[in-house]
Amino acid sequence: MKQAVLTIALLLAAGCSASLPPLKTVEKVDIVRFMGPWYVIACIPTFIETEAYNGVETYRLEP
Repeated sequence: MKQAVLTIALLLAAGCSASLPPLKTVEKVDIVRFMGPWYVIACIPTFIETEAYNGVETYRLEP
């Protein structure tokens, strides 16, 4: 049993070692475009937010 678990663990660890190409980034981001209200469609609530609903996040630039 221990050998089977060890073999599975090694196979899973070997599968995690794949190298991925680096992520491409953009030259410039228009931050102002993303300002304003954003409606929360789905989330994993924390203990403070357990009974919250119709969530809206509002973003603004600080001076």
